[in-house]
Amino acid sequence: MQQRMTCQQWGNWSSTAVDCTADFTFVGCFANSGGNQLNAISIDVSTINDNTVTNYVDKCRKHCLSNGFPVAGMVNGDTCKCAASYDTSASPLTSTSCNTACTGGDPGFWCGGSGTNNIMIFKTANQCPPLTLTLATANTSLHAIGTVVGITCDPGYMFRDTEATTRVTECLANELWSDGVQSCMGKCSMGLVIFVFLGD
Repeated sequence: MQQRMTCQQWGNWSSTAVDCTADFTFVGCFANSGGNQLNAISIDVSTINDNTVTNYVDKCRKHCLSNGFPVAGMVNGDTCKCAASYDTSASPLTSTSCNTACTGGDPGFWCGGSGTNNIMIFKTANQCPPLTLTLATANTSLHAIGTVVGITCDPGYMFRDTEATTRVTECLANELWSDGVQSCMGKCSMGLVIFVFLGD
């Protein structure tokens, strides 16, 4: 028996409860310093409200992705960290530098180094962060590399930089959107005249 399933934007399959966070790839174990501190979000995994997975690493991956961050990391057995990027120039440590067992979830998995010295880093494969739209809608929720997304401002709003009401952005090979402006703002009504009274 075969079943057709689609891996959706937030890491769930369309027709089953099976998690599909395999779209993340393990980058390595690094010193938890500089650009590898992943300080955009830091949260105890046990407080993440997600019952679809039990594995701490998967919980962390999904939490970061759902908040728009393509990079996830684990430290100290229980702390999940998220960021938009990591230091690609840093030299990885040996895997045993991040062999602290996860304090919960499935047994036998590693969740970073002891204390906060070393961090296990994962990243999405071939995806851009989910779009963060303001007063606008997109014609698709896909964000794989090569995806071209059309964005339309809500009625009465326009893009801040061009005053247009529509635009497209593409997920590039560097996992960044080609056009980072995803917010619209209000615009004046045609023919509206404003009088400004100045002092004597």
